[in-house]
Amino acid sequence: MFDAAMLEYVTGRAQLEQAVRIGVRNHETVPFFQPLVTIGDGKLVRVRGTHRA
Repeated sequence: MFDAAMLEYVTGRAQLEQAVRIGVRNHETVPFFQPLVTIGDGKLVRVRGTHRA
């Protein structure tokens, strides 16, 4: 059942996403992505994101 805590969580996530989008669009922050690869074969395992203000 959807409750007040869930609403608070999804609302906060939506606000955070919107703030990040605005910051990137206004060149207030720049996202950087670092590929994480296995040593043996160099296969991509995942991508880790960071940002610089």
